[in-house]
Amino acid sequence: MSSKQLTIYAPIIPGQDPSGHDRTGIFFPDKYVPGATVDLILYFHGLLNRCGGSASDTVEKYWTNKYFRLRELVNNSNKNVVLVVPRLGALDKNYSKLGMEGDDFLKNILAFIADRVTTDPFNWTGSMSIRNIILAAHSGGGTTMVRLAQTITVGKVRACWGFDSFYNYEVSKVLLGWAASGGKFFLFWTDEGGTEDNVTRFEDLLKKKENANAAANTFVKKASKITREFPSTTSSHCAVPQTFWPDLIGRKDNGLS
Repeated sequence: MSSKQLTIYAPIIPGQDPSGHDRTGIFFPDKYVPGATVDLILYFHGLLNRCGGSASDTVEKYWTNKYFRLRELVNNSNKNVVLVVPRLGALDKNYSKLGMEGDDFLKNILAFIADRVTTDPFNWTGSMSIRNIILAAHSGGGTTMVRLAQTITVGKVRACWGFDSFYNYEVSKVLLGWAASGGKFFLFWTDEGGTEDNVTRFEDLLKKKENANAAANTFVKKASKITREFPSTTSSHCAVPQTFWPDLIGRKDNGLS
């Protein structure tokens, strides 16, 4: 079954037009098998008018962009996980760009997933809850990722994948507390992204004795440099997600099966 056949678009945020351009994309890979719990990868895009895109792009258009073939990346991993990509709006008072709190968003997502899996090709009839969550963000989607890592209580956020997304230092540095409590934070940055100063300040914080626990759960890499853990490289801001996604989703510590 193709990715198009396993993709739904849902008006998750109250007030959205069910057929409108702001709908959230939800993708079930070929290997997905529903059960009593569901694992999610929740991805937040950056500015839509970058990387060959347009400010009017929908999620349906976004993930056909050559840089953001996220469905294919998930499908190729053979993981039993559902990919969720909301179309973000303007920065709101909660820094979420969702127009609602993360828990409310996730409850709405779960309702749509639970309804979809009652029909072909799944035909699941049991109840369902959210288990593990991976938060991923490219570029300007980083503030949304950080906000949800702090506030989500529906399910467990196991990891944050920052794809050249460290733009708001004051907001993003609060991930230290989240990482110190056991969350895994991966940050990849490029010269093109223009985040080097923020990344350097963050790395300086990680060197402090009081942040030792956070440092143990944090991995920061300049995307153009080879490392043992992540040998792939890129100097392109737009290509960071597709470059490191395969290695990240395959990690044993992310809770995905």
